[in-house]
Amino acid sequence: MHFPVEDISESTKDGWASRNAVAGAGSFAALLGLAVATAWMAHAESVNTVFPGIFNLKFNTALGFVGSGFGLIGISQRNKRIAEVCGAFVLILGIATLIEYLTGTSLGLDQVCVADFYTPNIPYPGRPAPNTAVTFVLAAIAILWTTSQNRLSAVRVPALELLGFLVFSLGAEGMLGHLQAVGLAYTWGSYTQMSVFTSAGFLALGLGLMAVVWQPGGKSQESHPTRIPLWLPALLCFLVLMLDIGTPNGIAAGIAYVPLIFCSLWFSRPHTAFVFAIAATLLTMLAFFAKVSSVVPVWMVIMNRVLTACALWFTATLVYLRRRTEQALRESELRDATARKEAQEKTTLLVSIVESSDDAILAKKLDGTILSWNRGAERIFGYKAEEIVGQKVTRLIPDEMHADEEYILGQLKLGRSIDHFETVRLHKDGRRLNISLTISPIHDQDGKVIGASKIARDITERKLAEERFHLVVEAAPSSMVMADRTGKILLVNRKTEEMFGYRRNEILDQSIECLIPERFRAAHPGDVASFFSDPQSRAMGAGRDLFGRRKDGTEIPLEIGLNPIETPQGILTLASILDISLRKKAEEELRRKTEDLMRSNQDLEQFAYVASHDLQEPLRAVAGCVQLLQQRYKGQMDARADEFIAHAVDGTSRMQALIEDLLSYSRVSRAENPLKPVDIGFALDIALRNLSTAIQESGMEI
Repeated sequence: MHFPVEDISESTKDGWASRNAVAGAGSFAALLGLAVATAWMAHAESVNTVFPGIFNLKFNTALGFVGSGFGLIGISQRNKRIAEVCGAFVLILGIATLIEYLTGTSLGLDQVCVADFYTPNIPYPGRPAPNTAVTFVLAAIAILWTTSQNRLSAVRVPALELLGFLVFSLGAEGMLGHLQAVGLAYTWGSYTQMSVFTSAGFLALGLGLMAVVWQPGGKSQESHPTRIPLWLPALLCFLVLMLDIGTPNGIAAGIAYVPLIFCSLWFSRPHTAFVFAIAATLLTMLAFFAKVSSVVPVWMVIMNRVLTACALWFTATLVYLRRRTEQALRESELRDATARKEAQEKTTLLVSIVESSDDAILAKKLDGTILSWNRGAERIFGYKAEEIVGQKVTRLIPDEMHADEEYILGQLKLGRSIDHFETVRLHKDGRRLNISLTISPIHDQDGKVIGASKIARDITERKLAEERFHLVVEAAPSSMVMADRTGKILLVNRKTEEMFGYRRNEILDQSIECLIPERFRAAHPGDVASFFSDPQSRAMGAGRDLFGRRKDGTEIPLEIGLNPIETPQGILTLASILDISLRKKAEEELRRKTEDLMRSNQDLEQFAYVASHDLQEPLRAVAGCVQLLQQRYKGQMDARADEFIAHAVDGTSRMQALIEDLLSYSRVSRAENPLKPVDIGFALDIALRNLSTAIQESGMEI
């Protein structure tokens, strides 16, 4: 049961009534204590004429009522601090008083504030009665215990209930003793007696504590929703105790407490019957000590009380067993209701999942009769549920594939499941669908297979994509090989068969190393690990020559491109392989021709150097003679002769320049001089002069 100070009651009618009951009881006790304490401090002896015996309620007793009353008010107002302080004060006051009685000493507390002017000649003036001190201790423990925990266990709750009954019972005993003039009921030994006003205060405190514990409503289902007023069991205790004290000892008046036991039937806790039995037993014992009989033997009176207590406890046990049975039935019904609700929620959730699935989910009997059909099945196969439920599943199967269904039924009867069974089924319009089936047997309570559940996924698009992929791979002009990270070959195309000389079934599921020359195999696992550590499209073996090994053992030069492919099985490698044998041969031929040309160029350079060097000397002799002729005979012959000599001199000069240029050209490959810009116009003029004769003869115009 939950009854922390912060949650004594809820904002309901019953909760407010409970809080008002606690606050009312606390207010009565606090006002009683304040009034009596004020009278003591004012020495208002005239008050005793209006309320005879009022000063039998000692000043410390009045302080105890003030503390207890404000403690209950603090509980009702959910003020934990006030309740704890007041409860601690009352507990210290009660324990200190009991210590004084038990040790026979005085702690100086009896008249520390006010002197006892009313009964100064009694043995302990100003000291509360021992039964008053005990009752205050019980009330303080109940107040402190109420505020100590946010949750009170099943052991603490009945203890608090019992404390409330004891406080009320001790007050009722004192009150009945005064009403019946039985001194033993309100006086323990020769000590101070409990006054009638003190008894009234304890009656109020007891009712207030019981209201705290038995408050109806609240957040917890363990609180006490009673169908009878709380004052009824208290009133029964009071009336039966008064009856018991007023009757002779020979009469078993205590049996009248049986209705009190039956009152527990209207409380939610089964152990309330035992709480009432304890209270009734204590009241029976108190009544025994409260009166003395000289007629009936003591043993007979004791036997009377023992038999009465046995009858009360027997009744309480019967009530408790009945309440436990009722509680067990309610708990069982609650568990069943909860289980049914959870099962219903699970069923609703399962139905929602099935209906919202894009896959077709259906159930069928072992004879193939369809039992259920979800929206995914309607979308995939085109049939509405009302069209297909009750029909045979063979309606969806092509005639030539009925053997598949027989195989499936055979596996189901053996209790086996079938995962990802790829097959073909029919749409309502006759189209063929590629379907992946997952089939599980349905068992009854005895474990017998009574049907099957099917999950069908339309893989037509995937199959078309796979087919297009295979067509592209087959049509590729290069060899295509797909392998996993372990190097196992998963796919090859026709070009691979032609390039390496293997048939397809000879290399599928084999290691890729069967296509690698032996001298390169040791380094290949490292290359594979390097690729999968950073999978991205790239060329393989950059900067080095790659070779493949054909089935006959011959090697071919290759160029390989690697591409990572993401699949449900993980990342795979798709290798594009080109046979570059022809390119290698062309490169070799080009290299050979280049070497020949370089050799020819070297020979030509050598010839040009030698020729230009050897031609210079005779040409220099010819040029000298022609120049001498021009110098010596210019003007001595006719104009025609001068023109011819001038042409000869110009020709030999240009021939010398050409030989010099040829010699320079032969030194180009050897010279270290950098290239320099030239005047293209000057070069053109020289070329035109060299070709002037040819130009004139041909009649060309430039």
